[in-house]
Amino acid sequence: MVINRIAWPQAASRRTRRRYAFTEIVDVIQTDNGAGFPSAFHWHVLDKRIQHVYIKPRTPRLNEKVKRSHRIDTEEFYRLLYGIVIDDSTLFSDKLQEWEDYYNYHRPHGGLDGQTPHERLRQKTTAKAAQA
Repeated sequence: MVINRIAWPQAASRRTRRRYAFTEIVDVIQTDNGAGFPSAFHWHVLDKRIQHVYIKPRTPRLNEKVKRSHRIDTEEFYRLLYGIVIDDSTLFSDKLQEWEDYYNYHRPHGGLDGQTPHERLRQKTTAKAAQA
């Protein structure tokens, strides 16, 4: 799952903490050095015992998956909102939540051999548990 710069302000909310309830299996979060991830995000992640790593400056190839996610957001999520004026942050958050649910639980991903991120996560955690 990807938390992008737009979604970060909600990442500390109770509703989002529930959405990202898989923190026990997340070891590392990698972000760029941009202002989109303030120190509050860094400390929140560390409080959850998750390592926060910054990519090296001027190395966008290290952040390819995030860039791809942003492109998909632009092509699919924002296209759904084209022509709609949303002047209410709660309404926007609700639309974003709907999109994230679809993206993570229902939308097949070519890079995951047609699986959803949730299916891949479940597959990896089941395999990890079986090895233990």
